[in-house]
Amino acid sequence: MSKSLATRVVALVAVIIAVMMTINIIMMYENSVATVEKTLSRSSINTALHISQGLDSEKIAKFISQPQESDDYWSIKKTLSEYTDKTGVLFVYILHTDGEKVKIMVDGMEKGAKGASTMGEETTSTSKADIAPALEGGSNSTPIVEDPVYGNYLSAFVPIEDSSGQVIAVLGVDTAADKVELINDQVLDETMPRIILAMIVVTIIALVAVFFLIKTMLRPLQVVQEASMRIASGDLTSTGISVSNKKDEIGRIVVAFGEMAAQLRQIIGGVKETTEHIDSMANSIREGANSVREQNKNIVVTSQEIAQGNEQTATAMEMTVQTVQEFLSELSELNMAIDEMDAVSNRVSDIGESSYKVLQEFLADGTETNKQFHEVQNTMAILEEKSSRINDVIETIQQIAGQTNLLALNAAIESARAGEAGRGFAVVAGEVRKLAEQTGSATHVIQESIKDIQDQVRQATEKTNATLDRYNAGTERLDSVTQGITALSDMTNTLKTSLANVMASVETMKQGQNKVNESVLTVTAISEQTAAATEEVSATMHEVSRNVDQFVSETEQVTDSIQELRSKVDTFRL
Repeated sequence: MSKSLATRVVALVAVIIAVMMTINIIMMYENSVATVEKTLSRSSINTALHISQGLDSEKIAKFISQPQESDDYWSIKKTLSEYTDKTGVLFVYILHTDGEKVKIMVDGMEKGAKGASTMGEETTSTSKADIAPALEGGSNSTPIVEDPVYGNYLSAFVPIEDSSGQVIAVLGVDTAADKVELINDQVLDETMPRIILAMIVVTIIALVAVFFLIKTMLRPLQVVQEASMRIASGDLTSTGISVSNKKDEIGRIVVAFGEMAAQLRQIIGGVKETTEHIDSMANSIREGANSVREQNKNIVVTSQEIAQGNEQTATAMEMTVQTVQEFLSELSELNMAIDEMDAVSNRVSDIGESSYKVLQEFLADGTETNKQFHEVQNTMAILEEKSSRINDVIETIQQIAGQTNLLALNAAIESARAGEAGRGFAVVAGEVRKLAEQTGSATHVIQESIKDIQDQVRQATEKTNATLDRYNAGTERLDSVTQGITALSDMTNTLKTSLANVMASVETMKQGQNKVNESVLTVTAISEQTAAATEEVSATMHEVSRNVDQFVSETEQVTDSIQELRSKVDTFRL
């Protein structure tokens, strides 16, 4: 682990050094380029100052005030050309500003030469900001310009002052900058390899020193690693760690780790003892809880049996109360029936006495009635005889009517023969014939009525005879009825006595039944109270049972956790 950490640290340091070397090389190169460019700029400014000191400022002031291709113009141009050749610069020229515009008033190139400027030509490569320091009496230079026509060059600007020190124009000098790249290439080819090689050597030495230093500093961590691996495997037999340097952070970490290992050993030992003790207590608690749960189950079962018995008792008492109520109702109905029987027996007795009197009177009137029945029979016989006689008379009348009808018919015939003389007689004969016919019809109706009367008389005679027979038989039975009524009266008296006794017994039974009813109600109330109390006890036992079950479950969970903790703690060797 320490080797890996040291390697990582050395690799990180190597990367950092490599980055720093790269940055340093880039900065050195840029600094070299900037130095060369700055040197060239200073050299160009010095050249421009040297040239400006050799110029005729009065002639230039005169030309600037009246710009034209005069002798002064050509004289100045010649002087600038000479300085161009002497100094070896690319281009020497005098600038003047017109507002924001910058114009080349005169340059050092020969007339007609390539790149030569005309008098007063506006320049686009130089701005007023570039020559502003020179206009104020100072100097300035531009960065290297890469021009595809003229190549790389650098412009330097210095003021041209008159005798009073006033700036009348600006002298510009363009110096070739091709040598800058040459100088930079020489620096890269000659100086940089030596610098890079020196840096690499120093870096390797530093990395080796850092590696061994880190490895030496991290050696105590290797001891901590080995001790940690022993602790991770459960070996706490050797937790002492010695370190030579205890003042640095790693030394303090090692010392703290040793103290932590010792504390861990003590904690694991204490946890072992505590888990063993708690495991024993948990087993005892679990056994007691299981015993309480079993007892609670027995109590619940007993309470349920008591509750069921109370419910059965209450049900039986309710049925008993219902039966008692029905019995009382039946007793009331029996009492009412006995009262009705008593009233009936009284009525029977009264009716028997009155019936006996009526029967005596009926028997007394029976003889008279018998006589009247015989008289009715005689009358019926007389009616039948007289109706027979009437029938004979009617038959005689019918015969006479028939003969009269024949005579009337003969008279009508004779009157018709007599003609007009017998017409009146014919009318009378017709009337007589009608009367004869009406008489025949009437006698026929009377004959039918007489037959009906005779039939009714015969039926009445038969019914009267039958009634008389039944009356005689009834009279004979009335004698038996009279005897039965006498016996019924005696039985009625006996029944009244028995009913009085039964009513007394029923009253006694009602009183006893009321006491039974009160006792049943008392037992029912007690059973209901007992059932309610038993249900409360059962509910309490169920709640206790749930709590005990939960307690047992939690105890088992605690026991399982303790067993798991013991199994984990047992992996450590103290």
